[in-house]
Amino acid sequence: MIYKRYGKTGKRVSAVGFGGMRFDLGRGKEENARLLLYAYEKGITYFDTAPGYCKDQSEDIFGLALEQLRSERDKLYVTTKGMPTEFDTAAKARQAVEKSLKRLKVEKIDFYHVWCIRRMDQYELAMRPGGQYEELRRCQEEGLIDQIVISSHLRGEKISAILRKGEF
Repeated sequence: MIYKRYGKTGKRVSAVGFGGMRFDLGRGKEENARLLLYAYEKGITYFDTAPGYCKDQSEDIFGLALEQLRSERDKLYVTTKGMPTEFDTAAKARQAVEKSLKRLKVEKIDFYHVWCIRRMDQYELAMRPGGQYEELRRCQEEGLIDQIVISSHLRGEKISAILRKGEF
């Protein structure tokens, strides 16, 4: 497996990640969770999910696998996400983080994405006082999140403008 440095975090993650968006829901959660275990055995260390993936079952599936990988937790990275349009207040952002931690059965989310930024007003919504980012920073200070990252569909010049601010 090839491992790459994740941005400026100093963390090395597998170049191939495991995405939890397309589980076969005709199979049980335990059977789907075995896919994550297999991926880890093959060297994958970056595991990406979201609350709404797979009819809101992906984080639960991940939790079943991550519980079995508890002794390996320092060797793998868990990422989940939240949209500012859905978690537009500090209270909603906090609730989302706590729910994800419980479902994933982890004490910390390694990379939490401010997710699916398609327009600048969505970024601004996340960044407003009393909003998502402010609460994610509190969660980070408390050790519930390691890194806050951004996931965007914006064009290069707008992404560059956001990144120059140094928030992510």
